[in-house]
Amino acid sequence: MIPNVNVNVRIELALRASVIVVPRGAIHFEGLHRSVFVVEPGTPNGTLHKREVHLGISDSTTYEVLSGLKEGDVIALLGNIEPGDGMKVRVEQPE
Repeated sequence: MIPNVNVNVRIELALRASVIVVPRGAIHFEGLHRSVFVVEPGTPNGTLHKREVHLGISDSTTYEVLSGLKEGDVIALLGNIEPGDGMKVRVEQPE
């Protein structure tokens, strides 16, 4: 053993492949309900619709979505703006 040496360890408790994950910031908590705001496609704008989701395992940045979303759904990450059902948004593509 070497004195005064620190070691950082990450222990993976669960891992699943081929699942839908969303950023923690996209999840809205209301009592026992969890939801996201999905962007209904439009050109070039869309409308937000609140959708309840059921969550699985998580890590420090994402949640696994067990049901409520499908691959290809576009979800809103609005930062400091409080989203609302029916809110009009413009979708920006990441650079």
